[in-house]
Amino acid sequence: MVYHVRDVLDSARPTPPPARISTDDIIARARRMRRQRRAAAAGAAAVVAIAAVGAGVSLRPTETVPAASFTPEKDAFSTVFGEYRVGADRIGPVTQVTSGYQELPVYRDGDTWEDDQGRKYPLTDGAVTFYQPGIFDPGTLGSEESGVTFGPAFAVTVGGKEGVGRMMTTVPDGSVRVALAWRYAPDAWAAYVPRPADRSSSVDEAIRIAEAIKPGRSHQIRVPYRMTFVPAGWQTVSAEENTTKYSNIVSETFLYAGPLPTSQLAKPVDIRLNGVEILVMRGKPKNGEIRGKDGLHCYPATASCTIVAGDYFIDVEGRFSGLPAETVRQIADGLKPVDFTDHDEWLPVGG
Repeated sequence: MVYHVRDVLDSARPTPPPARISTDDIIARARRMRRQRRAAAAGAAAVVAIAAVGAGVSLRPTETVPAASFTPEKDAFSTVFGEYRVGADRIGPVTQVTSGYQELPVYRDGDTWEDDQGRKYPLTDGAVTFYQPGIFDPGTLGSEESGVTFGPAFAVTVGGKEGVGRMMTTVPDGSVRVALAWRYAPDAWAAYVPRPADRSSSVDEAIRIAEAIKPGRSHQIRVPYRMTFVPAGWQTVSAEENTTKYSNIVSETFLYAGPLPTSQLAKPVDIRLNGVEILVMRGKPKNGEIRGKDGLHCYPATASCTIVAGDYFIDVEGRFSGLPAETVRQIADGLKPVDFTDHDEWLPVGG
C-alpha cells in the first residue's frame, strides 16, 4: 500500500507543516490520520446528551463480561483495554482517548515502517474504535475510506452481540478484507476497519480480532510532562500514550477552546483540529540549528515552539488555534518534562 502523504496533508490543511518537522514526523502523522479516518464518522443522529461529555471518557467492565461487552461511563482519560493477540495479529494497547471514542491499533507481525534514523516500528494493519453511546451510525461504516469499494452490509454476531459487516475490495489489486461494526452496549457501537492491503482476509478473521478485546483493570492515559499553563476556557480533548516499542511518537495531546462540539465527537481528532497540538517524539528536530541545543525554541511567525530534551523533543503547534504566538509560548514554557523513558514517572492528563 502506497501512502500519498502529500494528498493526506493537503486535504488536512491549506498550508504545509513548518520545515522543522522531519519526514518521519509527517509520514507517522499521515499514517495515523489514515488509520483514524477509517473509523466512519457519525451522522446527524448524535444525541445531545453526549455534548455533556467532559475532557475524556472511560469504558468500564460490567460485573459479568462476555466477549466485547461492557458498560461505557464518562470519566477522565482512562481505559479498561490492554493488549491482545490473535494469531499473527496484535491488538492494542489503546493509543488515543477522546471525548467520543477510544482507539486500539491492530498490528500484523512482520509489517513495519522505518523512521529517519533507520529504526523500525510496527505498521498499523487497521484499528478497532469504541464509540460513546449515541454517536456512531453503523450505516456509515467505511464511508470515509478511500482506495477501496464496499459491498452491501450483512449481519454478523460478535461476542453474542448484533453487528454488521461489509466486504472491502482494494482498488486496483482486488484483495478483499472485512470491516465490522457491532453494538457492544445499548446504543453504543464499536467498529473494526482494516487497512487496505495486498492480501485478503475473511469474515471469521475479522470477528476473531473483534472478540479478542475484553475489558480489564482501568488505568489512566498519561503524559511525560506536567502542564502548568492552559489558556482560560481551553481543555484537553484528546490524549495518546505510546512507547518506542510501537512508534517514535510517544505522546500526543490536543487542546481545544472548550469541549468538542457534538458533531465532532465521532470524528478523528488530529492535526485538522483548530487547536493546539503537543507532540512528543524520540528523534531529532528537522531544524538543524536547534539540534543538540536543549531548551525552548519558539517561532512567533507560526505560533509554534519546540522543546529539545536530549534524545527527545516536544513540538507545540498552535498555528491554526487562533491563539497569539505569546500564548502558545506560555503553553510550551509551562511544560515540565519528566523521564521520557520511564512511564512510571508519567503523569495523568492535566496533572
